Amino acid sequence: MLGGKYDMSHHDTQIETILAALEDECTTSWYKVDKKHGGDVRFLHLFGAAYLAAGAPRDATLYSGWEGTSLFYYFSPGCARFCQQLLADYSAVPCERPMPSRNLNRLAGALDCENLLSQR
Repeated sequence: MLGGKYDMSHHDTQIETILAALEDECTTSWYKVDKKHGGDVRFLHLFGAAYLAAGAPRDATLYSGWEGTSLFYYFSPGCARFCQQLLADYSAVPCERPMPSRNLNRLAGALDCENLLSQR
């Protein structure tokens, strides 16, 4: 305690470290939404509006692809910065980066996004 007040500098540093780790997690994690949880025209419109409002980031793309008999929508890591509500509303879950294949299609977002699928 300094001068009758708590020294919060150490506490503030811990909070900043935690927030930085969470931000890093959000920008390196892929997310997916099962089509059965949504994925209708409204879903695509909401993504498009959020993407444009965020300034059309080059690291943000929405893909669709099949896993077995289920259709999923995949959000690249850059989407986490501006799609938090959409991810929550449509029950998105973290996932591995989807494998590039003929079953994976870019639906919206950055046009020059092929590097997003090959980044390690």
